[in-house]
Amino acid sequence: AGSAGGWANVKFGGGGYVPGLIFHPTVPDVLYARTDVAGAYRWDANGSKWIPITDMFGFNEGTFQGVESIALDPTDADKVYLVGGMYVNAGNARLYKSSDRGASWTYVDLPFPAGGNNAGRAIGERLMVDPNKPSVLFYASRTQGLWKSADSGATWSQLTGLSSYKMSGADVGSFGNSPIGVEGVIFDTAVPPSGFQSSGTPTQAIYVPVAPDYAKVAPDLADDVYLYRSTDGGNTWSGVAIPSLVTTFSNAYTAPIKPYIPHMVRDADPTANRKFYVV
Repeated sequence: AGSAGGWANVKFGGGGYVPGLIFHPTVPDVLYARTDVAGAYRWDANGSKWIPITDMFGFNEGTFQGVESIALDPTDADKVYLVGGMYVNAGNARLYKSSDRGASWTYVDLPFPAGGNNAGRAIGERLMVDPNKPSVLFYASRTQGLWKSADSGATWSQLTGLSSYKMSGADVGSFGNSPIGVEGVIFDTAVPPSGFQSSGTPTQAIYVPVAPDYAKVAPDLADDVYLYRSTDGGNTWSGVAIPSLVTTFSNAYTAPIKPYIPHMVRDADPTANRKFYVV
């Protein structure tokens, strides 16, 4: 309201959720934001504003404006990958790839769905680029386990060494049409002092947290194991024990709780005694 009691519009700028911010690990000011229904944006540090980078998608690509994950190539700050798919029960997702920071895109259809506007959309990035061999990509899907591409996203295969299970429609419905599934991918790899440099050899030690919904329905996983580790680049996996927490509820009932992991990162400081940070 003005001093004379009049009214004027105030720029609002948008609504809904911005569930993810993705920073390039070595190049300053290279930053992207993903939204649940309104596409993706790149930060313009010089202009102090956000630039939409998916507005060129066609009308029929509206469902892919639900961006479930963005990944950046640690060795090339111009490359960006984006997985779009608004709901897991609305068909399979797409992988979009750009070599010019989102000014233009190519895409491939993925063999699994995504849920950019489903519950749990802020757990972290499901799509990851191997810093040691950036042509290798991993995707932690909601309904069909863990997937890998060895050709920069052109083709994909399910890593059945973790699980070969693909949720049925009944499975998806039993979890409110918003299963969480495999929650992320963490490469356990050293970072050279000069930054990420492709060694040409894929990272061998990899961790993936798994949500209770997928662990419960996948017959080749244990019901109560929520973290897995591979030491051979994702071919085989073994469970990692997570200590139970003793929780006291509001009614004073105390019980052990087996926690699961919606966020997990590796300390990137090469000079430190590198640690995992886990929520």
